[in-house]
Amino acid sequence: MIPLEIVYTTPLASWNPHKIKDFGNNAQLVEASGVRTILPSITGGVGEVRTRYPIAPVHWRGSAVWKELSAYEDSLSQ
Repeated sequence: MIPLEIVYTTPLASWNPHKIKDFGNNAQLVEASGVRTILPSITGGVGEVRTRYPIAPVHWRGSAVWKELSAYEDSLSQ
C-alpha cells in the first residue's frame, strides 16, 4: 500500500502584502488596516504601548448598542 498525504492550504499561505498588483499587473502601495497593536505615543514618560487585543470600554452606557436599545425602549414606551 502506498501512503497518501493530502495537505490543504489556504490562499493566505502564498499571500505577500508587499506584492499587491492590480489588473494591469502594476504594483500598488498597500497600508495596514484593522485594530492597532501599537498605540500612539503617550506623554508623561509612558511612550508607545503594545496591545495584544482590542481594549473594550469598561462601561456599557456609552456604547452604540446601549444607545440603540435605549432608543428602542423609548419608542416602545410611547
